[in-house]
Amino acid sequence: MDLQLKGKRAVITGGSRGIGKAVARLLAAEGIDCAICARNEGPLVQSAKDLAAESGATVLLKDSNIGITYRWLSGRPYTPRRDFALSGTVNTLQASDQNSGRGPSTQSANLSYNKSLAFGNARYGISVRIQNVFNIRNCEQVFQNTGNCDTGIRDFSQRRVGNQSTASLGSSTNVDNPQNVGAGRSFFTGFTVNF
Repeated sequence: MDLQLKGKRAVITGGSRGIGKAVARLLAAEGIDCAICARNEGPLVQSAKDLAAESGATVLLKDSNIGITYRWLSGRPYTPRRDFALSGTVNTLQASDQNSGRGPSTQSANLSYNKSLAFGNARYGISVRIQNVFNIRNCEQVFQNTGNCDTGIRDFSQRRVGNQSTASLGSSTNVDNPQNVGAGRSFFTGFTVNF
């Protein structure tokens, strides 16, 4: 049967078996360049080889997957500081206070997408990953006297000092600060070629 489709292109889903493979076989026999895709790579590769051998048409192998993960972590423990004057009251630190506080929990939703394409002996792939899709503000370090990320008194005596500038100015950085929040939405991409 001549459908007058020679030189055209077609994408067939479920092309590794059953009706999808039969449709791809028919279209390839008509001279159509076919791109087939399916969920499982093994049968898909074999179908692409079979179709190319039977028809002599160009058969592209496409493979893709998507992943969604949700991560929830309980808050980090910290030792509350009670030796600051708050509202005129000073409470001393007790031995039982060691790591008795817990910061807020953190959460993020992450998305990844991978797409690959085999053409001849070469295999090409592209990947996209998005971390913290919903751009959730996660508190990584709390004020030790209040246990939250937004308000409290800084304890500079307990800080970890970064770059020293001069003796009179002290440190140019203070890396142990409350109000430290986790990364917002981040995008990562990649491209691979295998021969």
